[in-house]
Amino acid sequence: MTDQPNEFPRPLVVADLNRGLAHQVLAMEPGEAQALAARLDIHAVETLSADLKIYRRGARIQVTGTIQATIHQICVVSLEPFRNTITGALDEEFFVTDDPHDIEVVVDETTPEPLTDDVLDLGELVVQNLALLLDPHPRADGAAVEDLEYQPEGASDLDNPFAGLRDMKLKR
Repeated sequence: MTDQPNEFPRPLVVADLNRGLAHQVLAMEPGEAQALAARLDIHAVETLSADLKIYRRGARIQVTGTIQATIHQICVVSLEPFRNTITGALDEEFFVTDDPHDIEVVVDETTPEPLTDDVLDLGELVVQNLALLLDPHPRADGAAVEDLEYQPEGASDLDNPFAGLRDMKLKR
């Protein structure tokens, strides 16, 4: 996971997990919104929740569920904040071990992440997955790149090397 402090801490003690299924519903507290927005580098976090199922089978822990968030991002076209609702699936697997270097497996995208702590931070897991769901180039509804008409001060169409081609195309 990570060694950094988490803005949405929801620790789950691994020893308390019985074999079988556990259910956790997580919700953001009002005091966590500003720190989450700063970490995710977005304008604001209005709501964040997750409905998680945790399965333990021997040394393996599977966490599945859904994440829902209402956030405010800055539109890359208008540079104005807009509201966005995000819903996504979460599916992570962990392998409980005392020594992550002692695991002899072929490491690929299906290999469970080693878990050496006695605590699994479900909040950190949710924040990491939410970060992956964010659009890196957010655009408000109706905002189109074609709407941008950037022309530096003092510039004219004559400064545009393609202005002549555009004029030729329009004459056809």
